[in-house]
Amino acid sequence: MNFRKRQIEIILRTIGSIASPNYKRIASRISDREEFFDSAITPVEIEHLHKIAKVVGDKEDAADFILKEVNAIDATKDEKVLEKAASYQEEKDKEKKQKQKKYNGQAGAITQATAFFTRITDNKIFTAKFESQLVFQVNEAIKEGWLPYGGVAFMATGMSVVGGNSFIQAMVKINGEHNGK
Repeated sequence: MNFRKRQIEIILRTIGSIASPNYKRIASRISDREEFFDSAITPVEIEHLHKIAKVVGDKEDAADFILKEVNAIDATKDEKVLEKAASYQEEKDKEKKQKQKKYNGQAGAITQATAFFTRITDNKIFTAKFESQLVFQVNEAIKEGWLPYGGVAFMATGMSVVGGNSFIQAMVKINGEHNGK
């Protein structure tokens, strides 16, 4: 039988985590559902899907596997399907581990950034009408142990070419840093 995703989800949800379900009772309960009006499902097919779901583990992964693999082959080739299901689950586990590794790397970067923020002891905002003035102010502050924080911001207001220009730079002092002194 070729299954639709909704049918597979209903079957797997109905079986749930029952170790030894009564497949005949499940088949009769499911056959009354609207999703199965156009097709009959046998207890053998439900048992087969249950075996696959147990091998794959995750219900969503099992449904995807069944849609891709089981619908394409004869359900009587039970052992081959279960072998494919096991290798499918191994691939899914590898993907999950890779995603977890990537997440752990991102979490490490966040931890480092948090550690940096906790070491900030003071901050200042430098503003200047001209870029050269800001450069001078920032260089002097660096000599006093300040560090630039982020990039330079620029704000232009007013009608005149240089009337409302502002170059802005945030500066921080870090606990334990000995810049310039």
